[in-house]
Amino acid sequence: MVKVMTSQNKTRFSRTMELTALILILVLIQAFIPMPTAFAEGTEEPAADKSRVSCLSPHAACEESKMVIETLMKVSKTYSQGDFEAFSKYLDDDVTVFDDTKKKLIVGKKAVLDYVEKIWKDSHVGPNPVISYTIEHPYAKVNGDTAVVTFKAVKVIGGTKNPGKYESKSTDIFVKKHGEWKKLHYVSHWKKVKS
Repeated sequence: MVKVMTSQNKTRFSRTMELTALILILVLIQAFIPMPTAFAEGTEEPAADKSRVSCLSPHAACEESKMVIETLMKVSKTYSQGDFEAFSKYLDDDVTVFDDTKKKLIVGKKAVLDYVEKIWKDSHVGPNPVISYTIEHPYAKVNGDTAVVTFKAVKVIGGTKNPGKYESKSTDIFVKKHGEWKKLHYVSHWKKVKS
């Protein structure tokens, strides 16, 4: 059977390839350029449960990028609490994430939510699954209705399965629609570190 690529599929494929190229460039930049160290006072948001989400030394290049970092904090808080209904409000309908294990791009809000929720539940078993989640030195660069944020994330997991401290150098891409910033794509590579 021969499949014919429609113009809609070509557009989606082209957009996916552009995002993939942009992400590759950002990951390379992140690997070779040190992140800013101390630009502003850190902020901390107490969570409703026992987990703590905080942000250290944010660097907002402009007022709009400050709003992007605030959105990143809200995304992180809802994720840390396992509140996927609230988490979904910060995702664009066309959000994507790359599954390193299956070497597959996951496309669309529902597919990404299913993927993230499964990963979260698998790695956060037991009481106090996320003890703390810290975003270190986020840098947000806004260009029109698109923003790129690079940062180091550190989470401390309790629970009964794989407790410990994990770090990731992360890159998130946001898009502004109807006056709100939504996550369009993200890259995270979590590794367990010694405390």
